[in-house]
Amino acid sequence: MGGANLSHFPENVRVASVQYRQQPLSTFEDFSNQLGHWVVTAAEQQADFIVLPELFTLQLLTLQHRKLTVGEALAILHHYTFKIEKSLRRLATQHRVNIIGGTHLISRPNGQVENVCLVALRDGSLHRQSKIQIPQHESQAWSTCSGNFAHAIETDCGTVGILIGQDVESPELARRLANQGARVFFTPFSTALRTQYLRIRQAAQARAMENEVYVALCGNVGHLQGVAGMGSQYAQNAILSACDFTYSHEGILSEGTANSEMLVVADLQPDKLRERQTPDVRPAWSLDFATSAPASIFTARSQHRRTNSSHPHAPPAPAPAAPAYIAPVSASGRSC
Repeated sequence: MGGANLSHFPENVRVASVQYRQQPLSTFEDFSNQLGHWVVTAAEQQADFIVLPELFTLQLLTLQHRKLTVGEALAILHHYTFKIEKSLRRLATQHRVNIIGGTHLISRPNGQVENVCLVALRDGSLHRQSKIQIPQHESQAWSTCSGNFAHAIETDCGTVGILIGQDVESPELARRLANQGARVFFTPFSTALRTQYLRIRQAAQARAMENEVYVALCGNVGHLQGVAGMGSQYAQNAILSACDFTYSHEGILSEGTANSEMLVVADLQPDKLRERQTPDVRPAWSLDFATSAPASIFTARSQHRRTNSSHPHAPPAPAPAAPAYIAPVSASGRSC
């Protein structure tokens, strides 16, 4: 576990996660009003962070009142990028809440399309984190390419990390952010089926346990007719922790009602993370092996052989071979 500095975390951090309803719009002001409503509601609850879902800005495509080609849709989203960024920064500073602004499809000058989380902090700064693990259905629908970095973000409530959708399924990405000091992960996601949602949910719980962090999930509900990937949306927002004595016994701090438009709120207590920096379970090599930890637990086993009690002179069974490590790749098989 990375040596995170928890001294700059406040005693209590309140997170609000929006189960955002996707519905047709008539004007851009309708979008701004819906977005503003949830930011104001979170501010009224004295939230430090509000989380919006992945691809929530696809709602803007309904302003055309017709089915669009991929090129037309990306051009329209590109047209609204500056307005969205401006709205997020204005709302964050005006209502004094840090906004994890879901994700938005951004077309790069080189022609690549990335699925980008826009993070507007209440100090007026704007940060971006691109999605790295691109599922096949997203690549086929929007020709999105993988981002090439994963950096933690410094906020007035401590260091946080962004794991978009399937990024939370990667232990390596989560550990990288944890090693940079992130102790709260935000996961905007977009899933059409409950089975897809459960894959995200169980992975998020695993990341919380592996890294002793909090994970806030945020998804869409409802549907958008004629918009790729939005024919059906399933979400049950949750704010998760590790499963241990000092946390919620079920590892769930707060949880929404599935497929209902609502705000899920929970208080995070970084002091508990400070208490858990010394875990209950030590690695096996810390018990009675050499002072330096072996490179692999399988190496440790070969140093601590067992014999068959009924045949004490029988040779010990060989230690199992360490499995080969395969670097994770996107489901689409494309790195762009």
